[in-house]
Amino acid sequence: MADPTRMRICAVLLQCELSVNEIVALFGMGQSRISRHLKILADCGILSCRRDGLWSFYTVAAKGDGKQFIDAISYLFKISIFGDDIHRAEELLRERREGLVRFFNDAVRDWDRSRKEVLGSFNLDEAISARINGSGQLADLGCGDGNLAYLLASRGFSVIGVDASPGMITAARKKIGTMEKQLEFRIGELEHLPLRDGECDTAVVALALHHLSAPQEGLSEIWRILSKSGRIVIADFEKHGDETMRQRHHDLWLGFSREEIAKWLTAAGFRLDSRETFKLESGISLALISAIKL
Repeated sequence: MADPTRMRICAVLLQCELSVNEIVALFGMGQSRISRHLKILADCGILSCRRDGLWSFYTVAAKGDGKQFIDAISYLFKISIFGDDIHRAEELLRERREGLVRFFNDAVRDWDRSRKEVLGSFNLDEAISARINGSGQLADLGCGDGNLAYLLASRGFSVIGVDASPGMITAARKKIGTMEKQLEFRIGELEHLPLRDGECDTAVVALALHHLSAPQEGLSEIWRILSKSGRIVIADFEKHGDETMRQRHHDLWLGFSREEIAKWLTAAGFRLDSRETFKLESGISLALISAIKL
């Protein structure tokens, strides 16, 4: 930690998780030099590395001796010399989010084809609808162009669809028609939902978590907007190695393991209720997960 570059890296990674390429761009240094610093910090337990396909992501360790050490010197990271690095990291994350929004704004025109490319003949909307019983207020989070929200509204739910893409929300609102009493669409991010505490009885998150920088934060936010004993239904890919999904569909995570989802749900305050897995024609497996708010 006597090396100033390692102090700068830790100051940034205390705030967020970044890929190696993002860290290289942030500090304007060669990849070999950054990789050497990251390896030294990871080897002594100060950083943790998450490997996702061919990519590696780093953040400050959340447990162990390394975390205790960082906690002990955390006051050092509050001094102003690290301010520029932290500001640039915030800008990088903002650009990441804006890039995702631009992708989905552009994808509206070909959305049905894009979904079919991913899902093949599997009807995800029907699969989700068949696994949700009752009525009440439902949130479709990452609603896209509103097809699932419209289907659920037609089956008795009052639905609020939320998406960060203005283009998708515009397309979704065009489908409301005579269902204006049952359907509403709002622009918002999953980590900062435009919904009140306990406003919804059910929340659906279909193929959205893998776009988030911190899916666990999204799950905690969903816990907030659910009523007591409310239900969350997650549809997302199991862990896979198809790197082309990053370029073709702007995926940040190449799916999730059972353990990751279970750990995040528990930490957010949910009890896992059920899990089903479906093999898609692409070879990727999709999990349908249901959990109850405790």
